[in-house]
Amino acid sequence: MKTNRCIVENLKHDDYDDVKLLYLDNEVREFLGGAISDERYNSSFKQMINNNEDSLYWVVRLKNTNDFIGLVSIDTHHDGVSKELSYQFLPSYWGNGYALEVIREILKFISTELNIKSIISETQVANKASCRLLNNLGMKVVDKVYRFNAEQHIFSLKL
Repeated sequence: MKTNRCIVENLKHDDYDDVKLLYLDNEVREFLGGAISDERYNSSFKQMINNNEDSLYWVVRLKNTNDFIGLVSIDTHHDGVSKELSYQFLPSYWGNGYALEVIREILKFISTELNIKSIISETQVANKASCRLLNNLGMKVVDKVYRFNAEQHIFSLKL
C-alpha cells in the first residue's frame, strides 16, 4: 500500500532491527507496559513473523527516504472475537499526521479487500494523543475497562 507520504508493506524478517527500535523505546512504550528486553523482543518478533491468518503486521516507511517510522497491526482482541487495530510510531515522527494517513489507508484495505466490517482499538485513557487519533479516524468509545494496571478506552468503528 502507498499513501501520499508513506509506503506500507507486510512485515518481513529484514524488518527485525527497525521494529526493535519501537519495542526498546521508552517513549513509544510508555502506555504499553514499558520497553522490553531483547529476549522478549526476539520472542515477540518471531510471533509476528509466524502469525496466523488472523493477524496482520505492516511496517511503515517514508516514501522519499525509505526510513522506517512505525508498525501497524490487526489482531484478535482480548475478547477473542473482535479485530483490533494497534500501532506504534517512532517519537520523531509523532504529530505529523503519518499515523492518521497510514491507518486510514489500512482501514480502507481491510474493509474492501478483507471484508472486515468493524474494528476496535484499545488505548489507555492517559494516552491523550492516541485517543485523539482514534477520534480523528471516526472511532467512538464503546467501553471502558481496567487492564494492565490502567483505565482503558475501547474504541469502535463500523467500516
